[in-house]
Amino acid sequence: MARKSTQAAQARERARMRANRFLEREQRLLEIAERYEETQVELGGLEETLEAKIDKIREQAEAKIAEAREQASVDASGARERATQLQREMLSERISRKEVGERLGIPTREVAREKNEQPGDKAEVDVSHEQ
Repeated sequence: MARKSTQAAQARERARMRANRFLEREQRLLEIAERYEETQVELGGLEETLEAKIDKIREQAEAKIAEAREQASVDASGARERATQLQREMLSERISRKEVGERLGIPTREVAREKNEQPGDKAEVDVSHEQ
């Protein structure tokens, strides 16, 4: 009988060793799965951070675009005023609006008429200068 009990003890020991290897493997797999889940949470946080940064950049870009448009409008207004003044300088040389338009390559209707009038305004035509 001693032989049977020795064989049984050895069999139990082998079974215990296999079970321990299985448990160790399961523990490693569990740890890997936990690290994976932590990485997924980290990725979610990174995506949220990225979206927040993108939103901030968009807001800043929109503000800069608005500033640029406003500055362009101011610059264009100044340029239009200078162009009108130059047209008036030509008119002060006693040439017709038609001739000013021809010299500047613009339609006569866009040539300034009087001191307070902008080009293209619908005021009465000063026929004393036009031929």
